[in-house]
Formats: sequence, structure tokens, C-alpha cells
Amino acid sequence: MNFQLLINTITLMACVGIMTTLTGSIAALGALMGSSRFRRGLVILSILHLVLPQMMILSWWLGLFGETGILRPWMDWNLYSMTGAIWVTTLLFWPVPFLSALGSLQRINHQIFEVDSGLRNIQLCRHLLWPAARPALLVSMSIVVVLTLNQFNIPSLLQVRTWTSDLFITFSATLEWREIQGSLVWIVAGSALFLVIIRRHDVPWPSAPVSNRVQTLKPFFHPCLVIFLQCWTVLWFLISTILPCLSLVVSTRTWQELSTAAAAGQSALLHSLGFGLITATLCLTLGLLTSRWRLSKLLWILFLLPGCAWGASFLSLSQQSWFPLKGSHWMLAVTALTLRYGVLGWLGARLAQHMLDRDLRDAGEMDIPSSLQRFRLIQLPQTGWVLGASWYVVFLLSLWDADTLIFVIPPGAETLALRIFNLLHYGHNAQVNGLTLLMMFSAVTPYIIWQLWRLIKRIYTKQYHHSLFPSLTTCGLLCLMTSACNAPISKDTATKATLDSRIFETVIVIGTQGRSPGFFIKPRSLTVDANDFLYVVDMTGRVQKFNPDGQYILQWQMPELERGRPKGMCVDKDGNIVVVEPHYARVNHFTPDGQLVRQWGNKGSDEGALTFPRAITTLRNGTLVVSEYQTVERVQRFSPDGSIFLGAIGEAGNKNAQFNRPEGLVTNPQDQIFVADSCNHRIQILDAEGNWIHTFGSPGKGSGQMSYPYDLAIDREGLLFVCEFGNSRIQVFDRHYKTMEVVGEPGNAPGEFNNPWSIAMDSKGDLYVADSANHRVQKLIRRKSIALTYQYKE
Repeated sequence: MNFQLLINTITLMACVGIMTTLTGSIAALGALMGSSRFRRGLVILSILHLVLPQMMILSWWLGLFGETGILRPWMDWNLYSMTGAIWVTTLLFWPVPFLSALGSLQRINHQIFEVDSGLRNIQLCRHLLWPAARPALLVSMSIVVVLTLNQFNIPSLLQVRTWTSDLFITFSATLEWREIQGSLVWIVAGSALFLVIIRRHDVPWPSAPVSNRVQTLKPFFHPCLVIFLQCWTVLWFLISTILPCLSLVVSTRTWQELSTAAAAGQSALLHSLGFGLITATLCLTLGLLTSRWRLSKLLWILFLLPGCAWGASFLSLSQQSWFPLKGSHWMLAVTALTLRYGVLGWLGARLAQHMLDRDLRDAGEMDIPSSLQRFRLIQLPQTGWVLGASWYVVFLLSLWDADTLIFVIPPGAETLALRIFNLLHYGHNAQVNGLTLLMMFSAVTPYIIWQLWRLIKRIYTKQYHHSLFPSLTTCGLLCLMTSACNAPISKDTATKATLDSRIFETVIVIGTQGRSPGFFIKPRSLTVDANDFLYVVDMTGRVQKFNPDGQYILQWQMPELERGRPKGMCVDKDGNIVVVEPHYARVNHFTPDGQLVRQWGNKGSDEGALTFPRAITTLRNGTLVVSEYQTVERVQRFSPDGSIFLGAIGEAGNKNAQFNRPEGLVTNPQDQIFVADSCNHRIQILDAEGNWIHTFGSPGKGSGQMSYPYDLAIDREGLLFVCEFGNSRIQVFDRHYKTMEVVGEPGNAPGEFNNPWSIAMDSKGDLYVADSANHRVQKLIRRKSIALTYQYKE
């Protein structure tokens, strides 16, 4: 870890720890200036804030102060900065010191205030309130510091490099366990030390009013100070919790995007619910079985580890020869989540055990031989609410989790949280609000299921003998578990297979996971030159060249990777390989041997400048066409050398000639420009001058529907090939833009895809697919009966 990373990490932890303690303490004072009902409402809101998805808070502030934030014209503060990371992280964790300080101050005996009637205002805070709250605030500050250290979502999304975010970036680019071992040792040691320190300190939490304890501090402060503290507290709750929630619910754009997000994210929603329900049930079950085991406390270390660190560690463990599950499987993700959040199930079971009435427990052990019956008749009626709360907390954490799953998610099992993370990685996107609202709706699914179960139980027990119901329920659960255990594990990866396709005959796998020559780490763009040589760029920042048979030839390294990796390739009219660098807002032209011959692009949102270029292609005369998004949503045209701006079209929106993250580009022999309007889940067609011609496609998984189309290819027959990132497939459209066939499905076998990013076609009509999450390229071999195609990206 370099010195700058250390400074950034310490700065973030220290500033967040101080700011959360200050804001939480002031809010606690403000809460004690009001009535018990006012205080109870604030406690409920603060707990709600802790369980809200972190992406929702970040998305709201990006909408205000991101690159295209609505308040940027009046306040020139960019959220993509260290101050932005400090601010957003403070907003996430301030309820911890608030609840701790409020609990400490509530414990003060009211008779102490009568000992010295002269203690008022600042003197009261200095001589009584601060000494009473100081131990708890120091503990809560240490909790916040550890949570900040383990936070990688906010720093990485706001492009602030810290120890944890750098660990994530390093492992993402290398997938090498050895690269992060040193950092993990220090993180585990720090978490263990924190547990040793905190176990000796009691953290008080807000409780119900007690007669001999202070109920309000209002009489001991000047009226003006009381009004100030109450107003500040209400304002703080407004900007941190209430306004983000209200803006999400009342925004018309959110509801407009909801149907689109739901249609495109059906599978992601089901995966989120499935992982959450199974993980919560397993955590609580294991917690009940191990509630008497003191060694289970060691699971706190896994809980305190950064999610990305645990995901990377678990991925490395799963690749060992002794690991029981081989290949990609949903049980890997469930196991990783269960081990991370299992301590919460153990804690809930432990609390429930201490709350049991000892006399009833002893009587039950004597009279009821079955442990299951004792649990149902004695423990559940007394402590069911504690167990239910523990289960629900684990469900919510699993639902929001993107940290752990980002490395262990199996092919085709992307969750809503991961989809939101991917969208926010490149800036605020309107669909994030729709997906967040969909995720919050899914959070109440357990309550709906519970109410339906109670209704069915009530109806059933009226018609049939009540003793049959538990037996039938148990049988149903056993059947469900049996079917889950029998779920097929993904097939071992081969290198060649026959395809069930009218267009393609076979598929050949090129490369596999690794950093060596001929290997890939998440390939994201590819192109083919006039001689059918393949060029691939991946997360390591390398451009690798392969011959038409898939044999590695050479590679070259992109000059800079600090801000981000390259994305977008084509071949210019001189036969040079064009590589786009979105984070640097520039375009590079290389010879086929990797020599840089030209580099152009100026960062900006004006016409002719580049803000976040994502794809590039050429017209027949060599004109370069570039798509952009983030600050602007548009398609621009430049001269073949990039020196002359020729025109632009597009703005943010979902109407014709409006775009929402335009990704892939391709042109046909008539110089029509096809644009993959990815977050509108459609394709738009423009003429050579940038005028709109036609739009087709809608969100979903059906025929003619799309989920995040990322790239395009066209053959000589006029067939359009659409690479769908969200559906992990290639959809083929005829010349009338009707679905001709679908190639592939989610998986890791040959002919199956896992979040493909890019496609390219050679002169023989063979299609190359950058199968990103499977860390490989697949070549789909054309059937001989299908006419040859032209190279569209020359």
C-alpha cells in the first residue's frame, strides 16, 4: 500500500469518525429537548436509516452534486472527491453515535441535576453530559471507524482510492489471492483487536422511560438554545433520511422508470429475494443450533471484514482442490453470505435464550422430550419477536449486499444490488431510482408472505385438525430443501461445442481466467481487423492480439489505468486499432503491432469535447462516430483523425433521439448508425448526418425485448446481432427488426454467457463475444449455408 492510500484511508476514517460523533451527539441533545413521543419517532427514523440501502443515499446525493447534479450550477462542489466520500459516509453511519449518546444520556439519574442547580447550558454539557456520554461515544466512534475502513462501495463509486477500495480494484484486475494477502492480514488483525477492546465496554442504547431517570433536558437549557437544537435535529433528519426517501417515492421519473426497471430486472429481483430468504433462514437455523457455542463469536471477524475482502477470500478458497462445491453454483453465493452474516443469527438466538423464563424452560425440559416441540411451545411464544427481528435484519443485509457477491455470484444470477452498483459505477442514472424502489418493495416481501401464511393457517385450522398443520409445513420445507439440494451445478467448462442455432454451427472458447498472455480478466471490448485478427482489451488494461484460429500473438499495455480501464474499440480507415479510454475522455489509435500513432480528445461537455466516451465505430468514408454518457447523453461525429468535430445528436431521456447510457455502435453499408441505448433497453437508428430514423425494442426477456444491450454487429445479409448484458445472450434481428433467434443463455458452458460486454464479426461471418464475467472470448462459427458477411468496423 502506497503512502497516498494510507493518507486517504486515515483521512476518511478520522473525518467520518469525528463528524458522525458530532452530528450524532447534537441530534441526541435535540431529541432530549422534546417529548417522549418526539424522541421515539427519532429513534425509529434512525434505525430505519441504518437498514436503508446505502445505494439509495448515494444516488440521491449524486442527483444533487454529481457530474450532472441539479444543484451544481449554484454550488460548484463535486461529490466525486474526498469531501464527497466523507459526507456520504457520514450520512450512512451517524445513527450509531446518535443512538449510543441518547442511551447514555437517558441513563442519568434525574436527582443529579438537583445537586447543583447552577449547572445550565454549556456548563451542564461540560461537567455532566459529556462525562456521562464520553465512554459510549468513544466506543461508537470506534465502531464507525471500523465500518468506514470496511466500506468500499462509497469510495470506489466516488473514485476515491482508499485501502479497501484499492484492495477491490487490485483483486478485480488480477484475481490473484497473493496480491491482497498482506492487506487482509492487517484487516483481520484490526478487526480482532477491535473485538477485544469493545467486549470490555457496555454500549447503552435508547430504552423506554424509567421513573428515576431524566426524561427531558429542556428545563436546563436556554429557550433559544432549545429551539436551535430542536431545529438542527429536525433539519439533520430531513436531509439525511426523510428527503432521500421522499424524493425516491414522489419523483415522477422514479415511477416512470419503475416499470422499465422491473421488466428488465425480473431475474435480478428473483435472485435477490432467493438469496435473502435462504441466507436469513440458514443464519437463524445455524444460530439456534450453535447458540451455546462461545467460539461462534469468532464469526464477528467475518462480519467486520470488508465485503469485497471476504468475497475475494471465499472465491480463492472455493478454487482449492478440497472445497466441496466445484464450478459456479448459487450455493457458493449463499454460503459466502451465510458465513458473513451468520453471527447475527447467532446473536439473535443468544439473546432469545437469555430472555427465556427459566422456570418454564426447566419445566419444558422435564415434560416435553422433543426439542422441536419445546422450541415451538415454549421458546417461540416468548422470544419469537427477537428471532424474527434477527432473521429480518439478515434478510435486509443480504438483499442490499453487493460487496460479498461481486466476486462469487454465479453466471446469470445477478441481483438488484449488483445491478445498481454497476449503474452507479459510472455516475447517477435515472434507472437507479426505479431499481432502488423495486428493491425496497422486495424488502417487505417477508411481511406479505407472513400475513398470507397466517391467513392460510387460520383457514386451514378451521377445517382440519390443527395438529396436522405443523407436519404438513415440515414436509413442504423438506421438499423445498431437497429440490434446492438437487439443483444442477454448472457444467465444467470445455473449449468447443455444437450450437443449436440456424446461423452458427459451433462455438470455440478462446482463453480463460488469468493474467498470462492469452488469458483474460473480464474482457470488455474487442474488434477484428481486415485480416480477421482479433484484438481484445480486458480489466488489466492489456490489448491482446490473436490470429483467426484463436492463437495468441502479442500484447501491449495501455499507458494509464489509475482512473479506470479502457472500453470501446474499432478499426479506423487506415487499419489502426482504436481504443477508447472513458475515464480519460480520449481516443487512442494504435498500429496492429501496438505502436501509438495518434491520441485525441478533450474532456468537457461542449460539442467536440468528450465527457465519458463508451463506444466508437466508423462510416464508409472513415468518419468516426463516438457515443457518450454521464454529463451528456449523445452521439458525436469526428473526422477520421479526430481533429474536426462534424456534428452531434442526442440528450438525456427516453424519447426518439434521446439516450440513456448509449453503449455499442455499429454502421451498415448505407451508413446508418445503430445505437445500443442500453438503459432504455432498445436500439435506435440514425442516418449518416445523425438524424433519427427508427427505434425498436423494449425492456424484458421475451422475443424482441432486451435487458441492457451493450454492443451490436451487422452482417452482409442485414441481420443485426445484439449483445445483451442483462439477459446474458445474443439476440438476432432480421432486416425488419423482428427477432430471428436467440443464441446462448446464462451459464459458463461453451455457448453460454455471463454478462457479455462486446461482440465483433469477421469477414467470414463468425461472431466473437467478450464473455466478460466468464473471463473468456467465445467464437461462434458460421454455418456454411449462411452467406458471408462484411467487416462492419473497418
